[in-house]
Amino acid sequence: MFDQGKEILSSVAVDDSLSKHPVSEIADLARENNRENPEMVVKLLDALFRVYVYHMKLKEAIEKMVDANLKITVYSTTMVIDGLCKMGRVDEARRLLQDMMIRRGVKPNEHTYNTLLNGYVKHSDLGAVNDILNEMKKEGIQMNTTSYTVLIEGYSKLRRFEEAGELFGDMEKRNIEADAHVYTAGMAIGIVGDAGVRANSQQSKLFVGS
Repeated sequence: MFDQGKEILSSVAVDDSLSKHPVSEIADLARENNRENPEMVVKLLDALFRVYVYHMKLKEAIEKMVDANLKITVYSTTMVIDGLCKMGRVDEARRLLQDMMIRRGVKPNEHTYNTLLNGYVKHSDLGAVNDILNEMKKEGIQMNTTSYTVLIEGYSKLRRFEEAGELFGDMEKRNIEADAHVYTAGMAIGIVGDAGVRANSQQSKLFVGS
């Protein structure tokens, strides 16, 4: 049983479609290993989610885990949230996060929230972006380089240059290193040059109470 699980996990690393292993087989193995090998279960569940997300069967992914009464990890949840966001179902992704936090005790991480931020920025829903930022603060999760990259690129594309500039200033104030995407966006709108960040260092109104 253990060897079979390792075989499946090995194939996941090579082929996300897992055509050689039916979804039901992975779920059955996870149930069988639930008590004997918890570590293998977590890996099998993540593999199962990858299969569902690959085929965009996101609702089935959650239902399968709930029906089997198996532990859902933040990694698995984030994969489904990312899939929903890519399909334009960002509000549904946010409801899923709230449901997983309340019912399943899954604590989101920076990647989870960055995924939602990216989804809302792409849909120009700045009110929801602000809500997510406030929720991150409430949960004690700090913005990282990816968070700023998503927001700065998004605000720049929306021609919200003042907000983008404030974000650059906030990054500098917090000593967060900007990546190439951030500098490219900044140079495109004239707030970053050879001397580095020239943005107003005033704290951004986006970060309520930070």
